[in-house]
Amino acid sequence: MIGRQKPYKNHDVVFAAWEAHTAGPFWRGDELVLLGDGLIPRPLPNHARWQRGSYRYRQITPELAAYKGSIVHSRAASQSGVQVLSMQLGVPTLVSTAGALSEYQPQGLSVTGIDDVEALASAIDALADPSEVNRQAKVAQAHYQTHFAAEIAAGRLLEIFTDILRGDQGATVDRPGDGLGQRG
Repeated sequence: MIGRQKPYKNHDVVFAAWEAHTAGPFWRGDELVLLGDGLIPRPLPNHARWQRGSYRYRQITPELAAYKGSIVHSRAASQSGVQVLSMQLGVPTLVSTAGALSEYQPQGLSVTGIDDVEALASAIDALADPSEVNRQAKVAQAHYQTHFAAEIAAGRLLEIFTDILRGDQGATVDRPGDGLGQRG
């Protein structure tokens, strides 16, 4: 879990899912790592550590790239830069149904209800299998390249600005999956 640790990060559900995972047959000694400052109103679960501090993405990119997964199981979010960065690095993401997180998520990767501890624990269990991590990592990175890579985003922004210059401001609407709008 990366970023400011605040209540919207859904710590209770994530920690309960982590505890279920570590108590079950799929746990292989992994740790739940939290990066960033903030407040967590309860004790960390077993096999979890919190690296407090401020950072820039470039400072943690090598560490994030080595992770088996990235949990963005927020209670309220419109979209997550951590989710997109994780996909760029080929790190599977586990997201909640909050906001647009599921719209950014690659088809077939974990999207679970905000309070669904069992489903999140199952998604964490799946990442205990190295072949599943590899499969999901490839899906995540391919999704990033197809929908969010710089050239895709720049091309879409050029379309939007061109529409605006032409006075065709109604031509852009939300496009699920890439968040940059689409021609109407």
